[in-house]
Amino acid sequence: MLRTKLAGVMALALVAGLSGLALAQSFEDQVAGQIAAIHDEIAADFDYASDMVIGEVEAGGSDGFPMTVNGNAQYIIVAVCDADCGDVDLVLYDAEEDEAAADIEYDDYPVLDFQGEGEYWVEVVMTDCATETCLYAVQVFVLE
Repeated sequence: MLRTKLAGVMALALVAGLSGLALAQSFEDQVAGQIAAIHDEIAADFDYASDMVIGEVEAGGSDGFPMTVNGNAQYIIVAVCDADCGDVDLVLYDAEEDEAAADIEYDDYPVLDFQGEGEYWVEVVMTDCATETCLYAVQVFVLE
């Protein structure tokens, strides 16, 4: 259900992205705005668990960052990408480098839903980008 809800939010963000105002936005504003729209939609249940991570990845490449979560809570990790991106994937690895969760569907808003605590590695894979590089944003949310 959460994925369906977020798909609706992302569809609205896409429509907004086609407007003249959104086209004048920087790519960073685009991805930050998408994350804010997601938070607005899920704020009744989830809150920010970390700062947003914004990065740039070459087409076909990947990027990643460490993440520490506490308290064995329920988390979701959401990624979005700029208007030049067609597909971005997320993979979450635990401290033993085993895959803990993954969303490799063909879309530009992967969502990971997991419960855990400890050290993790979040990998962002830029599968489809119409330009040399695409910008992404990742946000971790925790169930309140």
